[in-house]
Amino acid sequence: MGRGRLWGRQDERAALDRSLADAAGRGALVVLRGARGMGRTALLNAVADAWRAAGVQVLATRFGDTADPADTFGFQAVVRAVRDHVEQLDEPRLTDAIGGLVRLCAGRPWTRPERTVSLVLELAAMFDSISGPAPVALLVDDADGVAGPAAALDAARRPGCLVVAAVRDTASTGRGAAAMTQLVTLADLVIDLPPLTGDHLDRLVAERYPAPPDEALLPALCQALGPLAGNPGAVLATLADLEARGRLTPVHGRLCLGAPDRPIALAADGPAGPLGELGEGAAAVAGLIALGPVGLDELPLLAAARGMRPAGCGQLVDTLVDHGVLETDTDGRLRHRSPALATLLRERTDPAVAAALRRSLADALRRRFAAGLPVDPAALADRVADAGRALPRDLALGRLLTTLAARPDEDPARAAAWLRAAWWHAADDRLRVRLAGPLLRLLVRAGHYELLGETVGMILAGHGVPPALRGELADAAMLAAVHTGEPVPAPTVRALATDCGEPPEPLAFAAAWSAGREPRRPEADATRVVRPPRTAGGPAPAPADVAEVFERTLGPRYTPPPGSVPGLYRRIVRGYASGDLTAALSAARRLEVTGTADTPAHRHGRLLAAEICRIRGDVRQALRWLESVPADGVCPALRGWVECGVVALRHEARDPEHRAAFAAGWRVYERLGGGGTRHGVAGLLPRLARMAVSAGEHRHARELLADLEHRCAGDPDPLLAEARLLTRAVVAGDAAAAEAGAELARRRAHQPALVTACLLAGELGDAPRRWLREAYELAGPFDSAHLRRRIRTLMRGRGVSVPRPRARRETFSPTELRIIQLICEGWTNRQIARRERMSEKTIEDHLVRLFARTGCRSRVQLATASLAGRLTAAGPARVST
Repeated sequence: MGRGRLWGRQDERAALDRSLADAAGRGALVVLRGARGMGRTALLNAVADAWRAAGVQVLATRFGDTADPADTFGFQAVVRAVRDHVEQLDEPRLTDAIGGLVRLCAGRPWTRPERTVSLVLELAAMFDSISGPAPVALLVDDADGVAGPAAALDAARRPGCLVVAAVRDTASTGRGAAAMTQLVTLADLVIDLPPLTGDHLDRLVAERYPAPPDEALLPALCQALGPLAGNPGAVLATLADLEARGRLTPVHGRLCLGAPDRPIALAADGPAGPLGELGEGAAAVAGLIALGPVGLDELPLLAAARGMRPAGCGQLVDTLVDHGVLETDTDGRLRHRSPALATLLRERTDPAVAAALRRSLADALRRRFAAGLPVDPAALADRVADAGRALPRDLALGRLLTTLAARPDEDPARAAAWLRAAWWHAADDRLRVRLAGPLLRLLVRAGHYELLGETVGMILAGHGVPPALRGELADAAMLAAVHTGEPVPAPTVRALATDCGEPPEPLAFAAAWSAGREPRRPEADATRVVRPPRTAGGPAPAPADVAEVFERTLGPRYTPPPGSVPGLYRRIVRGYASGDLTAALSAARRLEVTGTADTPAHRHGRLLAAEICRIRGDVRQALRWLESVPADGVCPALRGWVECGVVALRHEARDPEHRAAFAAGWRVYERLGGGGTRHGVAGLLPRLARMAVSAGEHRHARELLADLEHRCAGDPDPLLAEARLLTRAVVAGDAAAAEAGAELARRRAHQPALVTACLLAGELGDAPRRWLREAYELAGPFDSAHLRRRIRTLMRGRGVSVPRPRARRETFSPTELRIIQLICEGWTNRQIARRERMSEKTIEDHLVRLFARTGCRSRVQLATASLAGRLTAAGPARVST
């Protein structure tokens, strides 16, 4: 933290100011207690700067930095602090006193108790001499860095002198604990530093990095850090470590987390919470449990695998639980409260040691199972899957894993891990062929697409893959490529090529997708995993929204991970449509650092990001997003729609008739030559028609309307019908058409389109109040001052009063507060339900009410608002005129 910065420590600073005033008459000792990285040093620096500016004589030192390590009282550090400030203190007799103390320290009086007493008396006399009209403050950092700090600091606690001693609060054993206990016993006041709130962490990170953090960065970091999320030292050290690993990337003015699906590790040189103070034995046990959750009944096995006594291992586990390092999950297994700490411990563990431990645990359970002793089959399967190829092949284990994975209610991710292990233990290629299809489908259900690609390679590396399986392997390779953003590996393409050397249809789809071309959907007879939707109707999928195509095709067999390329693009599309522009823009930034391929989803995501920036009036960022998409790339109509709006915004002040924007859009329209996707045309033509009318190009406006009339005659798509109505309203001044278009936009729940239609209906109709008031309220969550100004200008022009929102504030119930906290920690609804002993449906009902009261639209928004300190229980805004 920067020198002089408080970052949420105003209450602690005020308490220190009061103590300084109180010390004028009698002296005082204040203990400032906080974990490593909690900001003790930063707070001391802040008060030192402020007090010096106010005329206080500030002496600063740090214990443990003494010339003689045997000085376990810190005498030399205190004497050095006074000597370094002798000119500032302006006391004639002080030089002689310091000289006498230096000579006394040279004799190492702390080795003889009777001489230590003399040193204490001399030190007290010196502080008596420097205490005058101006207050004196002795600030001692790391006061628990020596074994007996009380003697020196108590001697300095003289009338007119305030002593502030900063100590750690996590020391439970050894010298640090004894030193802290001494000082707390003597202290006039103990100030404990609490964790920082999200708002202060936002400011802390913003000061350290030139680009502000993306909305998803700090929530992801806080979820990974767990209880260390409020520790500013841990946050900054972990961010610095991510930067060193190349995982912090500025994207269009915001700092984003690269490879967001990879785990975040706590910085090796950063605060590790209580674990850093609990000794090597506790750290060793914590490192073992970091390799994976451990059941309480497995602790004896864990102890035996590491050559420990079960009782000793259990005691260390109890210590780790008591100090908040470990906790039990919903299945009763021990796990780390801080996933980032667990990741760091895993990285520190020798892979050979980890493999040996996993093998030992699995082998112990396997022997119990073979001996007929009671063993939970699922626990055995978990350990066998965790051990992987460290175990020798065992056909009986393979059969057990296969049987368990076939249970209909089993978690797909767990079942997939079991089947991957079964593949290893199956020595027969025919058995492996039978496992391949179910394994691929389970990985799709679990959304593990990186593993899906690896599994395809694993299967192809075997022998005797039958032709019937090759189509399913091609489907799986295509799904892996589309979701990870990584092209299909060349060996996979060669292995699955047809007899004439051509890649099968799914791999051609993946190749086009990875190359940034709009791919043709696989034909029904060329693929087994992905088929075109069987039913038509309903809202058309957004451009390149393959997640929706796969979802319609595969149904419950398909899971799009939120951090995958289709998952992020879906969040952009849905966030934009629902009016949650902040979440959509954040997802667009995350998409930029996901995968290596420049897919259609990446390009369409950039265009929607440019449109969001246009809505918000941010022309610079809108241009940056727009220029990152080639003009001759996929979906030129969609790009032209955005380009028209951005150019109009750029020249708004000097070109109110939008002539430049119309010219740019008309060039795009001419290049289309009657083509273009529905979404692109439905956006471009109404916007272009509006600009044509504004520029006086009425003939071109009528041409655009005729084009849409022609398209709608052969295509009943409601999106084109909505575009035709809005274009007719613009060209003919038809208010009824604008109102009908607004109803179509409302039916498809598209907020930006509805705002546009409401504004048009309010501008043209005889009763504008309803439409303009609706547009004003809908635009509220857009966070766009530019749009709100436009609407207010139109309202005043039509004689409609501008509403004044009044928020009704309430408080959260204890249950709601617990649910919010658990969501911030990354718990699922099912886990929260088990923890709170409620049904999952009850938790969902609580979330629906929380979303309605807070204005949040998702769990991520709720967690972000809570971590940033912005969460308020406000009811729906009431409008008054």
